Amino acid sequence: MLSQEDLPIKIGTDLNSEIVVIGPLSIGIALIIDLIDDRLVLQKINSGIDTTINNNEFSGNHWIKDGDELIVSDKRVRFKISTNQIELNIDNVSLEAQPTQFQKRQSESIFQNKTVQRIAIGIVFLVGYFLFYLFTSKAVEINTMP
Repeated sequence: MLSQEDLPIKIGTDLNSEIVVIGPLSIGIALIIDLIDDRLVLQKINSGIDTTINNNEFSGNHWIKDGDELIVSDKRVRFKISTNQIELNIDNVSLEAQPTQFQKRQSESIFQNKTVQRIAIGIVFLVGYFLFYLFTSKAVEINTMP
């Protein structure tokens, strides 16, 4: 049971959120439950996480009513509201999406090709030679007047 003094409630991937959900940490706080004019309001402040309220896609703000059901990432939040008390029932929801499976690269890099390596070494030596010649050559003045 929560009282009005416990508000606002932050929901997101941020570790300082009151309700932490699965997702990239860069998303941070996605939703805030707060009190405006003695009514509970749900505010979506980051659209990085898919959210539904009562099985409808959610964006923007929503006045929370008794019996509302919010699904954010891997959490289901059910609201029970009575006079000066708020009850949140939080359950885990299984996600269908699985984490990305990383695979070893199948093709070799262009820089692993011996011909490309030899050409690159040749270019580096050629540029080095011209830079050496440029910085070590001296201007010489020849006077041919007797």
